[in-house]
Amino acid sequence: VAQVREMILSVGNSGFEKGDFSYWILKGSTDANYATSVDSTMLYGQSALNGVDDSEFCHSGLFGGFLGETNRLGTLSQRLPTAAGRRYRISFWYANLLSGGPNQFQVLWNGKALLDQSNLGAVDWTRQIFLVSATGSLTTLQFGFRNDPNAFALDDVRVEEIRPPSISRIERTPVGSIRL
Repeated sequence: VAQVREMILSVGNSGFEKGDFSYWILKGSTDANYATSVDSTMLYGQSALNGVDDSEFCHSGLFGGFLGETNRLGTLSQRLPTAAGRRYRISFWYANLLSGGPNQFQVLWNGKALLDQSNLGAVDWTRQIFLVSATGSLTTLQFGFRNDPNAFALDDVRVEEIRPPSISRIERTPVGSIRL
């Protein structure tokens, strides 16, 4: 028995592999929030965060998000094409590589908080998954972040439509027969 399910990736530049935040809307400092690469420390001679090699901000691929907004909440958001009533799976990887604070990390789907954590200690790469529904043809996925004096890492953001299984054909076969 086999079932084929189509999953559609809806997020542009989901792993920041373009080396920037293209497709995303950043509200915050471009000096404190950017896409960093696995070789930034080697190229520039020092890391953006003391004691942490820039490569640690990349979960997979060559780039990852460095979210180091201080003194206020910064946001990174994207408006995604959706269909009202359809279900979606949001997944992403994040880390807080050093303890310190204050800090806050949040995820919102169309303005509704899915995750809102404050004063996190050091957190290794962690995958978060949420099942949500869309209410219209465009839905905003937003990450909120503040991390004084450190930075959160964000990578591999995915939003996939969950399509219900459908039956395309039913066949009756004689009992005890094997169909190849």
